[in-house]
Amino acid sequence: MKRNEAEELKVFLTDLELKDGESFHLRFGPLDFYLEKSTSEIRVRWMTSNDWLDSSFHYQYPFTGMYPKNLLTEKRFAYSDNEPLLQVLPCLGELPFVVKPDTTFMVLPGEKAKIFLSTPMSVRLLDKHSGLVIDEIPVLHRVKTWFGESPTMGQLCYFTKIHAALIEENLPFRPHRALTHLYMENSSTEPIPIEKLKIPVNYLTLYQDNRGLFVTSSLSVRLDKNKRLRDLKIFPPQDTEGDLQVVQQPREKIPKTLFTSTTEIMR
Repeated sequence: MKRNEAEELKVFLTDLELKDGESFHLRFGPLDFYLEKSTSEIRVRWMTSNDWLDSSFHYQYPFTGMYPKNLLTEKRFAYSDNEPLLQVLPCLGELPFVVKPDTTFMVLPGEKAKIFLSTPMSVRLLDKHSGLVIDEIPVLHRVKTWFGESPTMGQLCYFTKIHAALIEENLPFRPHRALTHLYMENSSTEPIPIEKLKIPVNYLTLYQDNRGLFVTSSLSVRLDKNKRLRDLKIFPPQDTEGDLQVVQQPREKIPKTLFTSTTEIMR
């Protein structure tokens, strides 16, 4: 991706001080999100095209346009603060994502690969005074899938298609998707096909780098000579330019038995 493509995403750091009658609009990939403040309530409206390839981004505060007639969903919240301080931020999903590259590729024996991939985020509405998360809206309709060895051994996850790349510049810029670096070492004697991966976003931290891009904690894993998973680690992104700002802490603490076999991260 180009260096300047994510610069406009830095506007997410802006606090919203909506007065009665004022509105806010965000176009975040396939999601159109509207926030309106009125006396004693706030109202959230949204719709999504569900196009995972959509790279649109538009941020208008205050919003001066007209609401589309075909908005699909609306929520109202009792809210009596006359001087609200709100923030709309991206956040990672509450379940892991099973990601399927659009083209299967192989990690050859003895090779180390740094894989760039991305997962869709949600939009979080936050009350800055209280720290309360008012609501979270996924950028697209999420499909659930089961990932595991059997119907009783595994985990419920979300599913998404991805463009996996070995060079970051080859990964298309999608503002609504968070970038994850996966380091993989193949110590076995056979090529390893990368067909499906489980990315545990519920255990990852979400950051914004100095380009404006949203990135997650990195993952590293080694497969031994018997193709067994070894040395799985979660750590802050490496090889980034400048400071990283934490946008969202992990939803869950990392259990000691996060992964016990290769089928729990790769199939």
